Amino acid sequence: MVFRSDESFSTSAANRDALKKFFAEVANDETLGVERVWIPGGLWEVRSAAKLASELNVTLAFDPLVREPGEPAEIFHDLDLSALYLRVESAGRARAIRNEQLEDIAMLLEHYEALSAVVSFASPERWQDARNLMKLLRGEND
Repeated sequence: MVFRSDESFSTSAANRDALKKFFAEVANDETLGVERVWIPGGLWEVRSAAKLASELNVTLAFDPLVREPGEPAEIFHDLDLSALYLRVESAGRARAIRNEQLEDIAMLLEHYEALSAVVSFASPERWQDARNLMKLLRGEND
């Protein structure tokens, strides 16, 4: 089950406490009986969100293509994750993801190959993006 925080939901101590209470009392393992995925909205830094997700015993969803200009995809290689859930949104994109970006996603999947992994494309070209990623992972050429 996927839970998305509003964009205005900041990283404040009060909001962290609210998340802890929500996942402990309302959307807990016993009540839902399914994997719980959290998509942080707003200005959450992936590393701190991953740490909180671990404390909450939920899976963190993040967009591996959203990072500072010039930062390599490897910045996500040392996250403490129990599962990998990539939600590729890349806001404002209206075309298929470039091959270099797909290679970054494939590299993350390979790095975390021991974990359960989900890749969700949230874009107008999501079907093409998914097909292109599968081709890349299978080593298929056009």
